Formats: sequence, C-alpha cells, structure tokens
Amino acid sequence: MKLRKNSFLLPVLAGFLSIAATCISVNAQSFAYVPDGTNVSVIDTGTNTVVATLSGLGSPFGVAVTPNGSFAYVTNFQGTTVSVIDRTNTVVATVPGLVQPLTIAVTPSGAFAYTGNLGNDTVSVINTATNGVVATIPLPHGSVPVGVAILPNSSFVYVSDQGTNTVSVINTATNAVVASVPVGASPAFLASTPNGAFVYVPNFGSTTVSVISTGTNSVVATVSVGTHPVGVAVRPDGAIAYVSNKDDNTVSAISTATNSVLSVTPVGNGPSDIAFSADGSFAYIVNINGGTVSVLETASNTLVATIPVVAGAQVIAISPADNDSGFSQLSGGNSFNGNQTISGNVMATSFSGSGSGLTGVNAATATTASGLNCAGCVGNTQLSVNYAGSSSQGGPASNALLLGGMAPGAFATLGNNTFTGTQSMPALSVAGSGTFGGTVYNGIGVAGTSTSSAGVVGQSSSNYGVVGQSSSNAGVVGVSSLYIGVIAQSSSDNGLVAVTNATTVNTAAGRFVNTASSPGGNILLGQYQGVNKFIVDSLGDVTAAGAVTIGTGGTPIAEYVSITDSITVTALTPGTCSTFTTPALTGFTPGTSDTIALGIPSGLVSNLGSGIFLMYQAWETTSDLSPTITIQACNPTGVKFKGGASGTLRIDIFKH
Repeated sequence: MKLRKNSFLLPVLAGFLSIAATCISVNAQSFAYVPDGTNVSVIDTGTNTVVATLSGLGSPFGVAVTPNGSFAYVTNFQGTTVSVIDRTNTVVATVPGLVQPLTIAVTPSGAFAYTGNLGNDTVSVINTATNGVVATIPLPHGSVPVGVAILPNSSFVYVSDQGTNTVSVINTATNAVVASVPVGASPAFLASTPNGAFVYVPNFGSTTVSVISTGTNSVVATVSVGTHPVGVAVRPDGAIAYVSNKDDNTVSAISTATNSVLSVTPVGNGPSDIAFSADGSFAYIVNINGGTVSVLETASNTLVATIPVVAGAQVIAISPADNDSGFSQLSGGNSFNGNQTISGNVMATSFSGSGSGLTGVNAATATTASGLNCAGCVGNTQLSVNYAGSSSQGGPASNALLLGGMAPGAFATLGNNTFTGTQSMPALSVAGSGTFGGTVYNGIGVAGTSTSSAGVVGQSSSNYGVVGQSSSNAGVVGVSSLYIGVIAQSSSDNGLVAVTNATTVNTAAGRFVNTASSPGGNILLGQYQGVNKFIVDSLGDVTAAGAVTIGTGGTPIAEYVSITDSITVTALTPGTCSTFTTPALTGFTPGTSDTIALGIPSGLVSNLGSGIFLMYQAWETTSDLSPTITIQACNPTGVKFKGGASGTLRIDIFKH
C-alpha cells in the first residue's frame, strides 16, 4: 500500500508484547479504548486514568464499541484480523479474512461492523453475532479507505477514500456502493450528525471540512479550519462538530446550524481522533505526537485533564456507561412505578401513601387508614377512601379525614382548584376554561409533548390562544411526532404571540423546527380557511399562493420563473441581429407588464474583436400559458462580427 503525500497516517508497529492484559471489574462506568499500534490502553472516564493495557492483539489501530457496550472491535492494521474484546478486557474472538484493516464502525443496531481494508481497497462486513465476514465490498482502485461512518438508522455507510479525494456511499441493504461524493484533498476520518442528515469530512490536505447532505449525497458547505484536520465527532445533541487540527495542535468547534467555526481550543501535540462521553459533557482527543489524551469540558471548551498513553495512538472509542438504575436494591430504598405482584407475606415497619387495593393490612395503630380494607373502617364515597372510625382504628373520628397528616383542603377536588409551585402533568385535558398564569424565569413557560396529536393547544374567543413567558428559555414549546407541535386559536385577537429580546444569530421570536430524518415535510405552513397559502418546506424552499412584495414600496410579484439557455451567436454584419427561442416556461402565465432580466456572460458581449460588442433584448413570444422567450442578439457597431461566441444565458421572468 502506498500513501499519498498529504496522508495523515503514521507507521503502525507490527510487534506485540506478551504481557497479560489487566482485567477490571464490571460496574456502572464508561471506558475509552485507545490503540497505539502495539497495545490498547483502557481509560476509566470516571477517573480519567488508564486502568488496563491490552497486549498481544497484533498491530491495533482502529476501534469501535457495540451500542450496548458489551464488545470492542479492534483492527490489526499490519495483519488480516479484527480482535473482539469483552467487558472484562479479554479477547473472546478473532475475525479473519481482512487485508490491512484500518478503521471500523459498528451499526447502531449492533448487528454488523464495517471496516475499510487499505491492502485491497475494499470494505468488509462483519456479522457481530457470528464474528465472521459476510460480505466484501469493492471500492475503486487506489481509493485508500481511511474513515468509516454509519448513519444512525444503519441504512448507509460513508467511507472516506483518501486516494481519490472522494467519499463512497454504501447501501447496507445491498452492501453495494451507490454514490461517490467528491470532497477536499485527502479526506480523513468522518462522522454523521445524530439525525443522519449530514456527514462531516475533514480534508487533511485542504485545511477544510466538507459537509455532505445525506439526502442528496452532495457537498452543501465547506468550512475552513486549521492545518491538516484529521478527526471529527459530532456532539450527541447534534449542535457542535469538533474537528482536530493535527499540525496546529488545536480543536475547532463548528456550529452545525451555520457551519461556522465557533471556537478554537489548544490541546495536545498532534490531535487526531475525537470521541464524546455519552452525555456530550466531555470530548476526548487522542494526541498522536504527544502520547496523551486531552479531555475537554464542552460547555466551556476548557481543557480539564490530560491522560498519558503511548505515542502513536490515533484512534479512540468510548463505551456507553453501564446503568443499573432499572434494578431494585436489596438494601436501601426503592421507588416502583406500575403494578407490582408479590406472592407471600410482606413485612413493613411503616406505610405511607394510598393503600388502595391492599388487603389484610393491620391498621390498628395507624393514624390514617386511607384506602385500606380494615375491620371497623368507615367508608366515604365522596372521597373514595376508608378511614379510621374510632380510637381503636387510629381515631378519634375528629381526625378521621386527615390524609397523610394533612387536612382535606390541601388536596385538589373535582371543582375549582388553584395550584402554586411547579406541577408535573404527563397528560392534561381541560374541558371548559382553564387558566395558566405566571412567568418562568429559568425554564420553559409552556411545554407540551405528544406522539400522535398536538403538543400544545390554546383556544380563546377574545384574547390570546397561547401565551408563554420565560426570561432564559423558550416561552412555548410544543412537540409532536405525528401531528402539529402548537395550535393557537383566537376569535378576535392573536392566536400566538412570540417576543424575544435576544440578539444572537440562532435565536428568534419564532423558531420552527422539522426534525424528520429525511426531507419531505414542512418547516412552516400558513393557511387561510383550511387552504395552504404559504409554505416553507424542509429544504428551505418557499411557496406562496399569492403575490410576494420584496422591500418597502416594492411591486408585488405574482409569479416568477428562472431558466438557462445555451446559445451560439452566428456572424452578424453591422446593424443586424440574430434571434433565439428558449424552451417553454411550463406553468407560467404571461402578461403585459412582465419584467424579463437577462444574465449574460461577458464572452457574449465584449472581447469579440476590435471595436465589436453585442446588445441583447428579450420578449415573451406568445401570450399563451407556458410561453417561450425570444432573445435577440444585435451588432450595433460598424464592424462585422465573425460569429462563434457561445455561452449560457440566465433568464429571470417576473409577473407583477
């Protein structure tokens, strides 16, 4: 294998040590795996210390962790295998049949791993259930596959081809290359955004990052960063992409909303690959020259730790943290949600809360027997509780209505209620009139979430439909998976009022977000009496049913169409003209006051010969629907034009 001059890869040691790997206990922790060509360092991200060193793998270079954190897949670059490591840092399998595997990625489903083979310009597909190669995907000769990234829905794999300055797109359903996207010089590692809409590709030889739209498989933005960018990772919330600049010893933070650099932070010597902690609070950067891992606190982009490893390490992967919060503890307190079924006796020294449905409970010494079935208890059908009727059941009767030591007035009734403090209601339905008042100073004023209906609905016959106020967050947030986020209706006033004093680029009085994984929906939809009048779709295209007026005092534009037409002007004697007719303007309605603007390249106007220039005019050929445009090129000079000038015209037609 021959690397390009601007390649970022460094030689990887082929030797191995025979020292046994140190095993560590499995607990609620997250670990970072850092191969260095000989060993793999295992870092406890809770303490930011190396807790194990794995040896004897071969020539470890790339690493990826399964989504459940059970296994780490490590490529052995100088060989033909991938090593599989379990949570105890033991090699439990070795996958053969590869040729100089470099980097590797596991599908979010955990079913397959994809690795690029530098030795024969292919991508191997590993079944993680059997740990065998089930497919080999050929790439163009000389591709030099360096980086591998998989979309969150596991549908496509993106491979950076450093040798051809392209990114190959592989359909995981067919394991075939379906597209090749040109990017900058020597593309290095790459990463997808959490929503799968974009892939970020650092170009090691171009000091830029290419941003690929996965919907069109084309570069939609190019971001200038530092010298020799190598690694990239997108924060779990999708807002920031971090890019390592190897020869500047820095990391650039790029806003994924604007594709602009927000900050540049110094790190170690020769930063390479980047990985985030599960919650995105910290970024871990491998420094190939310094033999360290830098830890950045992402809220402030502050370097908070430097972890010694072995020089030469280029790649890092972090496992998800083990989480035992879903299990009950044998000692200590537990809080159960939902129904619990217990066979046998239950002994409790105290009981609090509603005991509705419990039987066989001795309430002889209880202050309140609310909801319990007990001998001598008195039932209250209005409150639907049982309570102690005498001192033998915890009376006397004067205290019988105390619920949990509180008087009935402390509880909501079926009539009118006034709540103070913060209320948490997963689902709230108000029949008749309901009032939500007050201002939130450190949170969201009104929030609603639904999977199949509207997130927030407000209706009023004489005032605002929805009002939410907050001094440091959103006033109103409505989220729905299958319907409308916010519905605001009013018969005689504004349905929804949004006001902000913020002056930052990414804030606005109204923010409308479509988070669909693929284009097709709308960001903004304006209707009048159920008819669509104004639409901003998910691609940013704007459609208006009526006229559009641009600027103060501008003339309304009812229709607009823009086309291009390539022409070649023939010879013209002085004072003569040549005529061209464009293709039909499908759907356009011509009028007597239409405006036609021509964009003419300079090669069709001047520099045509000594003393020669051409003039152009255009008009609508017919008054029928979908007309053509007639364009006339004239020679107003006294010198003959010999002809042969070619170019493409831009024709914009505005109907007023």
